Amino acid sequence: LASAYMEGGVFTNLLVSLYLILPAWLFLRAQPRPMKSFSTTSFYEKTLDRFAWILLAINISALIYSQFIVNTGFANYEDAFTGLYGQGGFGSHTLSVVNLGLSVYFLNRKAYWKFGLFLIFGIMGFYGLGLMVFIGSLVLLYASSLLRYWKVLLVLAVSGAAGIYFISVFNARNLDYIKKNIDQTLLVFESYDYQEEIEKSKALKITEIPRFITFLDGARQRFSGDAKVFLMGTAPGGYNSRTAFYLNGDFVQNEFLLKNFQIQTEAHADDIFPLLNRELIQRPFNDGTRNQTFSSIVSILLEYGVLAGGGFLFLFFNRIRGISGIQEAKDRKNFVRFLGIYFLALFSVQNYMEYPEVLFLFVLIIKLAEVDAVNRTKPIPDEA
Repeated sequence: LASAYMEGGVFTNLLVSLYLILPAWLFLRAQPRPMKSFSTTSFYEKTLDRFAWILLAINISALIYSQFIVNTGFANYEDAFTGLYGQGGFGSHTLSVVNLGLSVYFLNRKAYWKFGLFLIFGIMGFYGLGLMVFIGSLVLLYASSLLRYWKVLLVLAVSGAAGIYFISVFNARNLDYIKKNIDQTLLVFESYDYQEEIEKSKALKITEIPRFITFLDGARQRFSGDAKVFLMGTAPGGYNSRTAFYLNGDFVQNEFLLKNFQIQTEAHADDIFPLLNRELIQRPFNDGTRNQTFSSIVSILLEYGVLAGGGFLFLFFNRIRGISGIQEAKDRKNFVRFLGIYFLALFSVQNYMEYPEVLFLFVLIIKLAEVDAVNRTKPIPDEA
């Protein structure tokens, strides 16, 4: 409230921001009440096994849509793997995140062919950054005993090769896109200056160095160079969150919002808007994941400050850690641990904290694991 007031009373931003991030946080933090009648019921396995069939049907429809309906050689070649899922959230990228996440459920149950299948579907979503995050999360999960999981490495290698083969056959342009992203990222080691990159963006020039890197540098400078921002934030919904883009009067499609909300904090106007606005990304080669100024970790810390924002993140991830700790079955413990690592990595590179189609799904899985554990370890008589 204080930072919103100091920024000029951007209370609409505060309310929308809390609406997007608090429900999942409260759901995760809620304490389940044990019920004796459910002590032998596995909500976790039943829900995930049935969801897998639904996701399989969506993936098949996405495969049909991307290969036989959309002309990937002409347009939409990167985001065509959607099918019944549709274009909600980040489209095929969101579906890719879900597929990759669910694959680890089967990995921990040693259902390797199912792990490989959903891994391939995740790769077919053509979300290179998401795939890197996924692999990094797996490595962190199994780092201490990686060599013991030779079957995991084998399935990863085979599925990865299969996924790359399918991409080369059905969507070869995406491999060129990935290579270009890597090459442009490496340019930061040759020549990079923050102010120079900002001025290029303001002049609507094509920027070779990914603007995501420029965004992180600017956020670092503001966070460490301003005591007020460090402690209290720039104002909730006022930096790079989904809320900030909803209400900045540029990216929203809703005519009512465009006409009635033109809310930009000073920090958003200086650091974020020059790097990501409608006019800039309409220039050739100025769009794409590499140029998006999205990160839930940055938005929580920069908008709420180290006290409220840091506390929010600590309680979120500490709760997942606690739920993992009460799991008796190793496969459940590992999957909940993986989701905690996966969340941290995803929140670092996208605004997934504010996208319920991803966040609520995985939080629900974590809560089902907690409910089953509580019912089995702390049964009490049901009340009449």
